[in-house]
Amino acid sequence: MSAARNDPQLAYKLYLWNANLAQVLLRDISFFEVALRNAQDKCLRERWHGKYHWLLDPSSPVRVPILRKAKDGSVFDANAHNRRAIDSIANGSRGSTDPNRIVSRLTLGFWTHLSDTNHERVLWIPHLHTIWPAGTNRSDLYASLNSINMMRNRAAHAEKLFNLKGGTSIRACDKTVTRLIRTLTPTVADRMTNDGQLTPVEHYIKTFKLDSRIEIDI
Repeated sequence: MSAARNDPQLAYKLYLWNANLAQVLLRDISFFEVALRNAQDKCLRERWHGKYHWLLDPSSPVRVPILRKAKDGSVFDANAHNRRAIDSIANGSRGSTDPNRIVSRLTLGFWTHLSDTNHERVLWIPHLHTIWPAGTNRSDLYASLNSINMMRNRAAHAEKLFNLKGGTSIRACDKTVTRLIRTLTPTVADRMTNDGQLTPVEHYIKTFKLDSRIEIDI
């Protein structure tokens, strides 16, 4: 209502425009999520030589306890959340120890955190850096993955995708998505952007214009 000058009809138009924009972004992120999880799973399948699949082996770098010290001085296990996420799928009501089913049910947040600081020595340096171009900065990549995951959650929870604070924008997010997916699966990126033209979000914003009375930052 605030962005639509307290006009209910304008607010309704803006709400529908935002909902449709969210669908465009979520489609792109869903493509990227599948590409990311497949690339990481393939990499670790080929490089992990434990007794069981890398998601299920107790000595796997995503399951073995990784103790870290928090800012308040307390000690936490950086892999505790990973184990819970994997085991909740394996032991849940639809439980399955089929690695393919587990991979398909883990969240984008799970795949994002495999590239965080806590996993730099056990996952990034020995394994995951090979997925990306030589010289890729892990910290920068993680920041990009984390921003995509946060924007994905905004869209999925029907939050507004305009007038965002902190330099965040849906345009920048979709550009990051297409840039990263181009590294993983170039042909998919070409299809998404019409061979390198506008990203789907940019195309939507250009094609489906808002009422001129609505002024928003996107």
